[in-house]
Amino acid sequence: MAFDENLGARIRKALARKKGVEEKKMFGGLGFLLNGNMCVGVWKTSMIVRVDPDDGEAALLEHHVGEFNSVADEGAVSSCRGCLPSSRCLPGPLGPSRI
Repeated sequence: MAFDENLGARIRKALARKKGVEEKKMFGGLGFLLNGNMCVGVWKTSMIVRVDPDDGEAALLEHHVGEFNSVADEGAVSSCRGCLPSSRCLPGPLGPSRI
């Protein structure tokens, strides 16, 4: 398993009505792009969420959230490691509702 397919399906469902969303397999994971820009994705068992750099420190205070280091994205991406026990978690402060 390169990435958590079930988590990908949950994100796909949450973004189903959002216009301009495209899904791509990339970097060994699954990315969801909004108007061509990466906004959320799955890498291994983590949900990766792009956050505004001004919101980054606050995002890191959230439960189960850690910094996601990416050469391609200079820290503008955070990782939700192993959280998401239910679909309720997706629309939270780091979820697709922020898109």
